[in-house]
Amino acid sequence: MGSYPVQGMVYNGSVLATNLLSNKTTLVLSSFGPMNSLTITDANDKLTLGETVQFGGNDYVMIGSGTAQPGISLLGLTIPTGTARDLVVVQSATTGKLHFLFPDGVPNATGMIALVVDVDPIGYDLGDNGPLCFAAGTRISTPTGPVWVEDLAWRQQVLTADGRSARVLAVIAEPAPPGSSARHMAVRIAAGAFGPGLPACDLRLSQQHRVAVSGPGLELMFGLSAALVPAAALVDFHQIGFEPPQQVPVYYHLLCDRHCLVLAEGLAAETLLWPEADAQQIPPEDRSRIERRFPQLATESAQPCLPQLSLREGRLLLRETRNLRGWEVEIGNPARFDSKGQLARRLARI
Repeated sequence: MGSYPVQGMVYNGSVLATNLLSNKTTLVLSSFGPMNSLTITDANDKLTLGETVQFGGNDYVMIGSGTAQPGISLLGLTIPTGTARDLVVVQSATTGKLHFLFPDGVPNATGMIALVVDVDPIGYDLGDNGPLCFAAGTRISTPTGPVWVEDLAWRQQVLTADGRSARVLAVIAEPAPPGSSARHMAVRIAAGAFGPGLPACDLRLSQQHRVAVSGPGLELMFGLSAALVPAAALVDFHQIGFEPPQQVPVYYHLLCDRHCLVLAEGLAAETLLWPEADAQQIPPEDRSRIERRFPQLATESAQPCLPQLSLREGRLLLRETRNLRGWEVEIGNPARFDSKGQLARRLARI
């Protein structure tokens, strides 16, 4: 059983639940009551349709979930803008009023006058922090050339940023969730966002998937020569942003015989760290199958290949170093990890 803090507000407008669940809807902010901090406790960490949820001493019925995005006025029209946030909608068992709950914070944008909501009659997993994966169609460098992540096979070799190879243990698909999900929105990194070939093509990663950073700014702020930061920390950097929550891709976990940096469209990004997989998104049947094949995974305490920065630390690093001479930060550059030139020579032979 888990307890989850959320932000919530009551909807006092005239839109009915049936209409809310059938179309994307714009709701003006004046139709909502004040924002309150609440705590939801749930036995299995999942809210299912029709389930009774209790908070503040009152009962509410779960009717749907989706996303909410800030709406601003432009030439007399309300236009969605900014980052969407996950939304859970419940209905009071006593008053019948709808209550909007935000597990990951409230949508916010300068000049916001409305919420643009996209809600479906589906449940919500409170314990789901989002996957750590590559989107389908991501090319991973191998000794024989780039291969789509979904086509990598057991025991296949992939190139690593330090010029060595790693062996693929498993590639595990994570289908897109039903409906609209802000936690599962992909981060799109445009081709060349961090320099020529970094990445070589547009790269889509899950928000929690980490990429390598290095450079003087990292050393000055955190005393580290290299580290890993979540892809979501890069959003709003040049040519990087979230894809719409309605376009969540199929994701693929890439598990190798060691935690390492592979080349995803040429960018140095991590493989799956198994204890994290165990605690998060791998379906139980896949987890059991993999641990039967590789029993050492169930007992080993795997270590990350680089220190890990949190989302907050990653954003702070990039914000503080963006425009400071001598504080530069390199993102995803495999050359920083190829001190002996092994990777460059292997890539040249492909």
